[in-house]
Amino acid sequence: MYEIDRNEYYWLMGYVLASRRVDRQIKKIVEFGPGESTKAFTDAGASVTSYEFDLSRVEKAREAIRRYTAFALVYGVVGGVESIPMPSCDMVFVDAPFGGSEPLARLKTCEWGILACGHVLLHDAGREDERKIIDILASRYPMDVEIFEYGRKTAIMKTKKVVIR
Repeated sequence: MYEIDRNEYYWLMGYVLASRRVDRQIKKIVEFGPGESTKAFTDAGASVTSYEFDLSRVEKAREAIRRYTAFALVYGVVGGVESIPMPSCDMVFVDAPFGGSEPLARLKTCEWGILACGHVLLHDAGREDERKIIDILASRYPMDVEIFEYGRKTAIMKTKKVVIR
């Protein structure tokens, strides 16, 4: 389970709830790294499909969100993000622990999200690798990027036009 602090929890809930007042409503979320964010999104009324690359964490994640299973599903991923079919979703949330992975490990996952729906939140955006990921994606796709300077920082990346995949 990946942790966010209580303030980030409420910020994520508020972000999803506030989307109901704009043209890009967030109802279906794909998440990489199930945890407290899964609960925040479902508490805001969104349905969540969550993927976990570390298979040793899948059962623990399922247990932690057991009461949310009407709104959230957790899947283990064997292979890379490329093995996951592109879904119909409104937002992709990427969170993962630091260390134990290759440099810029979340780049492919974030790019998958950009191609899936054009709206990605990248948690821990204050880390050097995450800043590089943001720069790389901004150079590849026309997008707006906003860094929410709260807690461990979250980058909001939205494409300016539909990305053809």
